[in-house]
Amino acid sequence: MDVARMGNRHLRLLGRLLEQRGQSTVEYLLLTAVVISIAYTIINSQRFRDLLGREGRFVRDLRAETEWNYRHGLRGRAAAPMQVRYPPARHPTYWNASRGASHFIAPVEAYPGP
Repeated sequence: MDVARMGNRHLRLLGRLLEQRGQSTVEYLLLTAVVISIAYTIINSQRFRDLLGREGRFVRDLRAETEWNYRHGLRGRAAAPMQVRYPPARHPTYWNASRGASHFIAPVEAYPGP
């Protein structure tokens, strides 16, 4: 008799699970909708645009520093646009003033001619 009761209990449990078959799918869809709506709200907020928007502070500072690093070969940032002119062959990325030599590797002796 106890075995029969246990079997009936398992059948009832199986029946309840089959009735709730699509519940997890619905829960995942609702969770996805909530996450997307929160992300959309954050991305469209004015504070987010001020920081990471097209002309945001982070983008503006990153652009200024990248332009300075590319132009001068040194880490830094210009506060305002400026023109810097170096004499020929004296650019800081080429010429090491403290050593009085170029940063580039060159042979000690000239290569033999043909």
